[in-house]
Amino acid sequence: MMLQSLNSSSISIDQRQQKEDEYICSLDPLNADAVVKQIPAFNMDKNVEKLTSACYSLLPHPDRLESFDYYESVAAMRDLGFFLGSMKRHGVEPVEAVPELDYVLDVLGSKTNLPPRDTLLHYTSWNPVGFRRRTYTGTPDEDNLIQSVSMAMTPLIKAIFALEAMHSIRPDMPAFAACAKEAAGAFEGMIAGIVHTRKHVSVSYFAHELRLYFDPIHLHGKVYLGPGAVEMPMFVYDHLLWSSSNNDPAYVSFKETYLPYILPYLRDTYTAHCYKPSLLDIFGKFMLESELQQEEVWQAIREFRNLLNFLKSFRMPHKKIADNAYKAANGGEQQRTHGSGGYTPDILEVVLHHMKNAVADFENAVKYYESLPVR
Repeated sequence: MMLQSLNSSSISIDQRQQKEDEYICSLDPLNADAVVKQIPAFNMDKNVEKLTSACYSLLPHPDRLESFDYYESVAAMRDLGFFLGSMKRHGVEPVEAVPELDYVLDVLGSKTNLPPRDTLLHYTSWNPVGFRRRTYTGTPDEDNLIQSVSMAMTPLIKAIFALEAMHSIRPDMPAFAACAKEAAGAFEGMIAGIVHTRKHVSVSYFAHELRLYFDPIHLHGKVYLGPGAVEMPMFVYDHLLWSSSNNDPAYVSFKETYLPYILPYLRDTYTAHCYKPSLLDIFGKFMLESELQQEEVWQAIREFRNLLNFLKSFRMPHKKIADNAYKAANGGEQQRTHGSGGYTPDILEVVLHHMKNAVADFENAVKYYESLPVR
């Protein structure tokens, strides 16, 4: 019955994803509920031996592992992920401590079409709430961090699909402005999640403690990134809105570094628009080629500007938060120039630079449109 409701065509993609998230949160295929509650204590004591022993106790036998469906595989990866991050935080490569992990992680990654380790989705959207919450530290800060990303993820996905719909609608059609308004409303919901982080998660605590659990691990000679906010599909949102035609190698590399860590259907959305005109390109070109002003276009311009203003209201504080986190970290004992995602806050300056240029081109197109005779 649950699987039928998840596959129902009567609900939107974002609603279906939310139902899937809730279903995955309800699962405990490794019978890990009691064991994972001990992780914060093990971490506080830096007890790698107990972490290792507990991880061994949860590893499924091969026949059980092979029987897992997609949803069970996601939940299993989620729970094992807390041992991966914990062991690595204490200086131990998980697969060296528990060699059997390499096979289990490979199978789970294959079954889910995700990397062979936990991602931001496992840590947040697929993490149960309340007494079944999985954490590294058991602190209110960490619980609020998980909650804030979970709050932001569903509206961001909704906004992404509103933008994708706009790519197939002419800017002079009322539906274009309506989709822009829907995207802006959803994006505002995403910002609310980020604001929750600013209010309830100490920058210093995140820098000196929490983010140390998100370091990359090594598996089969490859590096797999840990959960991190940079794995949110914000780059897909940017891609559709203004950056799909941008070919700056550094920026493209930044986006594609995180492509494997997002949901497969979002990867498909990203790939389908690579090196094609963004919405800013499409709308700007439309205005430059128009001969008369139209009220429908002005409505689209108003909604589109609102969309851009929400994006700017996110980007500037986002960079400030990242800068402060790095300053806090580098003021402590552990000097880190790169985050768990492998980039410094400087990449956000690159994103801001390209975004400002794209918006400036759009505003120039609007000025031209203002000069046309009224229809």
